[in-house]
Amino acid sequence: MSGRYALFAASTTLSAVLLFSVQPMIAKALLPHFGGAPAVWTTCLVFFQTLLLVGYILTDRCARWCSPKRHVAVQFAVLVIAAVCLPMTVPMSAAVTGNQSPLGPLLLVLLRTAGAPFLVLSMMAPAVQRWFSAGEIPSVESEARVYRLYALSNAGSLVSLLAYPLVIEPRFSLNEQRWAWFILYGLLTACVGLCWIVTRERTSIEKATSPASRTTLPTATGGPWTPLVWVGLAFLPSTLLSSCTTYLTVEILPFPLLWAVPLALYLATYIVAFSITTTATQRRLWDVLTAALLIGSAWAAATRIEMGLVEQCALHLTTLTVASVSCHLHLAAARPALVRLTEYYVWISVGGMLGGFFNAIMAPQCFRFVAEYPLSLVACATIIGGTACSRRRDYLVGVGGGLIVGMVLAVAASAVLPNAKTASWGWGVAFLAVMPLVAWPRPLALLMALGAITSVCIVRMDQNEQLVNQTRSFFGVHRVVSGTAGKTYRLQHGSTTHGVQFRDSNLRIRRIPLTYYFPTGPIGQIFVGRQETSAYHVGAVGLGIGTLAAYGRPGDRFDFFEIDPAVAAIARDSGDFTQLRDSAAECRITLGDARQTLPSQPDGTFDLLVLDAFTGDSVPSHLLTAEAFELYASKLKPDGLLAMHISSRYLNLLPVVVGGTQSLGWDSRVQFDSPIGDDESRRGKLASLWAVGSPDWKRWPQVTQQPRWEPTSAVTPQPWTDERSSLWPILRFR
Repeated sequence: MSGRYALFAASTTLSAVLLFSVQPMIAKALLPHFGGAPAVWTTCLVFFQTLLLVGYILTDRCARWCSPKRHVAVQFAVLVIAAVCLPMTVPMSAAVTGNQSPLGPLLLVLLRTAGAPFLVLSMMAPAVQRWFSAGEIPSVESEARVYRLYALSNAGSLVSLLAYPLVIEPRFSLNEQRWAWFILYGLLTACVGLCWIVTRERTSIEKATSPASRTTLPTATGGPWTPLVWVGLAFLPSTLLSSCTTYLTVEILPFPLLWAVPLALYLATYIVAFSITTTATQRRLWDVLTAALLIGSAWAAATRIEMGLVEQCALHLTTLTVASVSCHLHLAAARPALVRLTEYYVWISVGGMLGGFFNAIMAPQCFRFVAEYPLSLVACATIIGGTACSRRRDYLVGVGGGLIVGMVLAVAASAVLPNAKTASWGWGVAFLAVMPLVAWPRPLALLMALGAITSVCIVRMDQNEQLVNQTRSFFGVHRVVSGTAGKTYRLQHGSTTHGVQFRDSNLRIRRIPLTYYFPTGPIGQIFVGRQETSAYHVGAVGLGIGTLAAYGRPGDRFDFFEIDPAVAAIARDSGDFTQLRDSAAECRITLGDARQTLPSQPDGTFDLLVLDAFTGDSVPSHLLTAEAFELYASKLKPDGLLAMHISSRYLNLLPVVVGGTQSLGWDSRVQFDSPIGDDESRRGKLASLWAVGSPDWKRWPQVTQQPRWEPTSAVTPQPWTDERSSLWPILRFR
């Protein structure tokens, strides 16, 4: 029995490892084609969740139509057939240009590249459990072993997800990853072949699982509404996963590596929930803890309370983890008899897919900001708390009490929220202390309170910081915020500023470049120290509000390459910013990722090429690879200059840039413009880090004769390529 169990355990674990290594591997390969926005990750997530649902449905149909032995044969056959799609490669023609939405092309590329292999692998976990259960003598222990295989599958998924950024990505190129994945896929096919040999039917599943012939685990017997319970309990952690990931990477920490952390915690909760058996009292305790954390996270998210980066991430990730454990414990407690095993997983997959679909597809179309996160908190509290109300009287009393408590808290929130920036830790501690007391006797009182306070919070979020305009696209949430008594407008993407402009009727004042483009800053020195009288042809990867155009002279031409149509509309058409319109130079905008649109420009076009494209706090990695630098060099004149803005709170990008310029045989220089004096800070200057490279420095005395531009000879290069790049070696731990 142990050898047989080891074979099935190895099959389900290996299939999970392959399944969850597909998403980061394919997402990384897509970066040069669709940019590095968090939405690429969430779209991949909902795509794979949908295929997972289809795979579970097919497995359920096979379980109904085929004997276990024939089922194994079918699975073996489809594994062999799907192998013709391997190794998985993203076609170079995959791209999005102009005003085209990236969503459709991205889903199409995913379907063509990874659709067939992923679909076949998604059928494995429930199928293996069904094969194993068919050869087991019915008992409580055997049923527990079968469901433990599901926990083992999630453990394999977790190992794969953590191993990718820590082990696989830093050590292996994409091509090596593809071939290693292909070899493991062949090993899995061999394991399924062995399962085909050892699988046999002792008795029919219907006889083995009949009430008269087996002992069942203390789980729910099920009813007509049971599938809806399964869907709801799977939907909540899924939507909380996607919305929390979006909130963290947009509002708090715009760091791409963070995308994998919530998913890893989510998978860990599945492992815990399906590895242990809990009582109703134990689950109630988890519900109360979840309720307290939900209200704390809603409060912190809506008030933007002054908390440190680590504290905010810890709060929201802990809430996601505890809420997911609570939902998955209820889900595990509601698991059916083995005869409904594949159906059970179908409904779980439906809930997971709906959660991802709501966040990746619907939310960006319906909300101008990340409203799905507080809404997910409310929905999570509602269903989790509702499970604690088994009697109608408890429900009605909870609603009544909740309305009273909710109104009181809503009024208190309205009074406090306008001064949210000065809110103290005392408010958070008070909420966390009071809420468990409310939740234990009257769980719905907490739910109504949370609903009321979150409604107020959502309104406040939409009116935060003198909000002038707000728009949301595939690439993120963009806010135009008024500051300094309406004298300036600022374009904000999460916690990252993409440009500030004075609001004044005086053209000279409006044209003053601010923030990272300040005249005394690194890029300002290059333009202000310009000694040539001939016109410049400047290329700029990344538009922002078009501040760079303020340095244009008559006869100059500025070509901006911007991936996000929403940013172009804000800078050019909204009327909030006028740098492009006020510029003395001719300004043009080309929409699309620069790696796809720059090749259409003639070689040797630009005197100066400026790289200032950010996804959150980081330059997208595909814009800093050796292949990208070769593209930049081909579009520059023989004595042109490449200037790169590489400011980042979390990444040290200088070694990557030095590696890129060295791959071209160029010398490079760097200037860290910090600290900023009080006078310049009041005038709108921000600290920044810029690096420049050129094949011929004779044309650029404003760099070579400026002592603040330091050589990079002491920097150890860390070159990236499209096939091999990793954030770990350049990560700033502080």
